[in-house]
Amino acid sequence: MPDWLLPQLLHHDAALLGGAVLINAGFTFIGALALALLAARSAGSPRVAKWLLLSPWLRVLWEIARGATPDAYVLSEHAGTQGGLGSFQLGVGLQAPLVPTLQAQLGMQGGEHRYAYSVGDGVSHWLYRHWGATPLLIALAGSLGVSCVLLFARVRLYRDWQRRLERPAALLGSVRAGLRRVQLFGCDEPQVGAFTSGVLRPRIWLPASLAAEQRQAVLEHELGHVRDFDVLWFGVVGVLADLFWFLPGARLLERRLHERAEEAADAQAIARGVCPKRLARVILEQAAAVSLVGPVPRMAGSARRLERRLLALAARPPRRRWQIALRLCLAATLTASAFISVFGGYA
Repeated sequence: MPDWLLPQLLHHDAALLGGAVLINAGFTFIGALALALLAARSAGSPRVAKWLLLSPWLRVLWEIARGATPDAYVLSEHAGTQGGLGSFQLGVGLQAPLVPTLQAQLGMQGGEHRYAYSVGDGVSHWLYRHWGATPLLIALAGSLGVSCVLLFARVRLYRDWQRRLERPAALLGSVRAGLRRVQLFGCDEPQVGAFTSGVLRPRIWLPASLAAEQRQAVLEHELGHVRDFDVLWFGVVGVLADLFWFLPGARLLERRLHERAEEAADAQAIARGVCPKRLARVILEQAAAVSLVGPVPRMAGSARRLERRLLALAARPPRRRWQIALRLCLAATLTASAFISVFGGYA
């Protein structure tokens, strides 16, 4: 059983332990992100891929919460000193049921005992021995300060949007999405485009310039976001990306999740009878209208991301059941591997 990070920080050197855990989290996040991207690409379904892309965050949160393992060198009486003979193990194997695993583990001799070591231990110990505890504490406090600034900026942006949404708007009606009733409002700001707000009381905002057929296509797309609680997940992932801004690939993962969410909403709209060509035409028209009056919205993304989204709407030959099952099994094994593999941290 792991001894959680908070009690460890209270009983051991906070600078040494905190540096080691955060560096380990960075390496773990990179490894889990690589496997999650492969799993999302293998899944075939953007809706499934969207949920698989949450796995790196779950893994890194667990890695940080559990801290160091009880047999870790950084928790021993030798913490802060140069160890004796070290070891390095690298291997690739399979665990039941046929889950590929990567094992990149370190060890360190301290006195008569061999302790679990990690990349974070090595870097943190080197900094501790050469610079002392103060620079490490300053670096940790600086990272926390940047996280607070980013979170404050996000909260401020959220408050600004709340004030904009409180302005009088034309109520167009309401529809049901599962057990929730969704209110529809008209939006006369061309630089905004269609969007969804709210979690428990969702609202969909539709540009006034949309024709009837276009409005139906956009509405089905936005209802896909409502059914999947995308507003909630976008907020959670955005907060995590701000809080752990120093993790390599955090913003990349946030963008990929947004892309898959848009593709999943497109797929749901098509499954409910929207013509793919009509939906693609609406997406292009909205992107062109927005680009004339202001920057492209974050969810619309760059031209390259827009191109990938439109290609996903292109007609493709239907896959057979065994192909779908095989892709899902591959995605599941890669996701499981992201949870159990060791990327230079503690086993």
